[in-house]
Amino acid sequence: MKTRIQLICFCCIIFPIALFASNKGPSIKEALELAANQQVLSQRISKIYLALCHNTRDPKLYQERAEAVEAFEEQLYRMSLLVPNERVKENIQEVRSLWKTYKAVADWTIKNEAVDKLLRQASNLLKATKLLHAAYQEYEYTIKENSDLITVNQYINQNYNQRVIIERIMTYYLASKQSVDDLTYSFKLEEAKKAFTRILFILEKAETTSQNIQTELQTIRSEWELMREELESEGNDLNNLSQMLEHSKAISLAIQEMIYNYEALGAKLSLSYAINQATAQCVLVQKIAKSYVASMNEKVAYTYQKELLKCVDKFEQTQRVMLMTVPTEETRGAIHVVKTMWKNYKQMVTNFELRDPLQTIKVLEQSYVVMAACDRAVEAVENYAQTIPAYRNFSIQNGQAVDKSMDITQQIQLASKLRIYTQRVALYFMMKTNRIDQELSNQRLQVCIHDFIIQLNALKKSELNNSFISQLIEDCSAEWELMATICANNESKEINKMLLSSRKLSNKLTALADLYEHYMNELFAQDMEYSN
Repeated sequence: MKTRIQLICFCCIIFPIALFASNKGPSIKEALELAANQQVLSQRISKIYLALCHNTRDPKLYQERAEAVEAFEEQLYRMSLLVPNERVKENIQEVRSLWKTYKAVADWTIKNEAVDKLLRQASNLLKATKLLHAAYQEYEYTIKENSDLITVNQYINQNYNQRVIIERIMTYYLASKQSVDDLTYSFKLEEAKKAFTRILFILEKAETTSQNIQTELQTIRSEWELMREELESEGNDLNNLSQMLEHSKAISLAIQEMIYNYEALGAKLSLSYAINQATAQCVLVQKIAKSYVASMNEKVAYTYQKELLKCVDKFEQTQRVMLMTVPTEETRGAIHVVKTMWKNYKQMVTNFELRDPLQTIKVLEQSYVVMAACDRAVEAVENYAQTIPAYRNFSIQNGQAVDKSMDITQQIQLASKLRIYTQRVALYFMMKTNRIDQELSNQRLQVCIHDFIIQLNALKKSELNNSFISQLIEDCSAEWELMATICANNESKEINKMLLSSRKLSNKLTALADLYEHYMNELFAQDMEYSN
């Protein structure tokens, strides 16, 4: 009896845990893939139904229909586990409602007279699944700002559109041979063929590409030309239909391979974005400290308190994004440490009632604590980056270290350090001229000036700089000279000039960091063979 009670207790504990584990929702990336696949499946089911109308004795087609129906329902359930906002919820409910009506026809007895009704429902279901995909993608764009990654996602969307269209082409072809309203379906078939050709042309001309993607595009082009010949022939026998189905399947598989290649590229673009975001947190910590000291001047207190609060919001937004897109558990752990250190820092810098030299020193000390935690987060992202061959290849080729002037990762690190030093120079200048821990502030100021000059000169010597980047570096250098002159004058009346100049330089350096990030993304796109 005792053993039985223990077993019941064990099951009561373990079964809910197992159920929770099996019900774990998909990531936003997985949800997008599921929503895109739903579009394909909705059209594949109607295509199979029409193929069965032509050949009701083919057991393979019945099996394919059962598998497609099961896959659609499983994917719909998986998506219902990720409902980040009301719009996604409403679209999932709409898809579920339309699917119930669609399935009642598509998964039942094969009837020629049901074709028109089935195709109308297939069109409605396709629209609903597209709206669901758009809702997920809209949510994804609120947590990501990487324009290069968005471009790749747009190509992936075109790939998914092609997979849908190739299913609809076969569906309309079969319907035009069978339905009373054959002219309508013949017209829709021609429109679908034009749409497929147009997307294929767009992808063939896309700037972001690789040898692997080009190979798949050649396969698609070849199979598509053969399929078009079959579509335009007068034959209507089962052999002709079988050949067209094989061509459409080969095209669909090649498109899926393209999606895999684009997703591999997208993962690397996410990496460059993660590096940029991790660095941005370090910059914001210093910018907050600078704004805090600047707000001690009552004449401009409101302006810099407002700037400080804006930086606080930006820091927390960046932190949320990083947690949602975290690549490894090491990175997640490092970000949680930052989150813990951040709470105390935020409380100190947003307490505008308590502002004096002693509190300023405490704020500065806490900023170093948060900075150290942010540095560990950057290191965790870097550790992950080193596991990706394409990233390692920037620094090491043929077992030899690449010259730093030719290493894009080095340029990104230099630009990141300059962004941090810009904030620190303004911060220590204000502390020194306001006689807050004057001697130590002066020492730190001189170290920052020295390090800034070294990093800037190294950046100027980069072999990777194009004319646009070189001009931007020269603009940064000119703004830096103005800051250096203000530091040399050492007068408190020039604090406003220093703050204005540091803001301008910070904006220029941010633009420079974005250019280097984009440069890295271009190199990633050219280097797909290292992704495996």
